[in-house]
Amino acid sequence: MEVARILWSLQTGVKPLANIFKIKDFSPTFVSAVSSPNVGLAQKVPHLYQPTRLGTTLLGISSEESSPVSPLLITLLIVIGIILLGSIAYINHVVENSKLEKARQRADLQDRIRRCADVSESMPGQLMTPAMKLLLSNMELKLSERLLPLEKNNSDLRTRIEELRNLVSKADGIPVRNAPRAVSNEAQAKEIRFLLENFHSLLTRATQEQQLSAAESKQWAGEIRQALVHTHIELFSNLGQHYLQKNEPRQARLAIERGVQYLKKQPEPAKHQKALQLFEQQLERINALVLQASAPDENLSNALTEGLQALDEEDDWKKKSF
Repeated sequence: MEVARILWSLQTGVKPLANIFKIKDFSPTFVSAVSSPNVGLAQKVPHLYQPTRLGTTLLGISSEESSPVSPLLITLLIVIGIILLGSIAYINHVVENSKLEKARQRADLQDRIRRCADVSESMPGQLMTPAMKLLLSNMELKLSERLLPLEKNNSDLRTRIEELRNLVSKADGIPVRNAPRAVSNEAQAKEIRFLLENFHSLLTRATQEQQLSAAESKQWAGEIRQALVHTHIELFSNLGQHYLQKNEPRQARLAIERGVQYLKKQPEPAKHQKALQLFEQQLERINALVLQASAPDENLSNALTEGLQALDEEDDWKKKSF
């Protein structure tokens, strides 16, 4: 707006320009120069519009008259720039670390939830108790509630949380639908052992996070050892019965001997005294079967004896003839 007014004043006369800049005294040369619209201002008043080293001077105001920038100010600007760059890099680093930590936490929670559900659903019915089912459901519920803020749009997780809350609310009346499973070979025993080890690791982590007291953790560790011993007792007993049905007493004796050695190596063998006595009784019966199977056949022995006697008589006749 001011530029338009100045241009209009240059064409209409010097008085409006003088009023704008509040200049009362103008030289005749300046008045005659600005009053003529056909000649450029730089040609009419050359001493008022002269080129300088940093630019031009308009109306006698030179850029050389401005105050120079001090080295201290330049240094300060450089330092501020470096600080800003460092702050931006640090903020980016913090944001990336936060994303990585959330991803790690999400993966850890998902893995522990999966293991809780796997142990709860896959444990054989002869080892699963209502107390174990309640503990696993409670652990899965707490882990799912911690995962929910990281996956707010996960509708399946919300549904699972409601199901777990209903199960936990039943306390000792929680239903146990695990079917019993016979342990008849090494692969099945290994699978059950893997489930028990997973359960123990979940208990250890819950104790470290103070979700489970040390006394409860110790009690459950003892229960896990008992379940593992029970699994091996069932394994060796079933193997012995299997080989006896196949009429292989030596293999059956080997399986029962493994059971006896396993029980004797336990830290508290007195707890398994009944099972140890049962194994020893089975071992005595199997040893009797082995001895009976290894006894020589009387008919075969008589035939062999008669054959040897015939050979001796023939040798005697040959000697006499010679």
